[in-house]
Amino acid sequence: MRRPPRLRDHPAPPTGWKRRIARLPLLLFRIGLGPVFGKRLLVLQHTGLVSGEAREVCLEVVAHDPGRGTWTVASGFGVRAQWYRNLRHIPKVTIQVGRTFYPVNAHFLSP
Repeated sequence: MRRPPRLRDHPAPPTGWKRRIARLPLLLFRIGLGPVFGKRLLVLQHTGLVSGEAREVCLEVVAHDPGRGTWTVASGFGVRAQWYRNLRHIPKVTIQVGRTFYPVNAHFLSP
């Protein structure tokens, strides 16, 4: 039987200059260069749980099924990632792939 994931099983999110580098693709999406990434990256626009403000994060697409209109992404920081925790509480989000925006409902896969 698998044990449930623990918070310390994943590395801490980057800070300082590493965070700036990690958020560079988001800047490229904002200036209209999203199509450069093809269908490899997407921007997830979600609502902050505590602040209630709009938040954005750029994520790598693990799988995409155009027939069903689904995208699968994975959390590199596990359940500690803020976007993951926000989606658990407010699953209605918008994603941007290239220059196209899609309203979606988040569904979580079992381990």
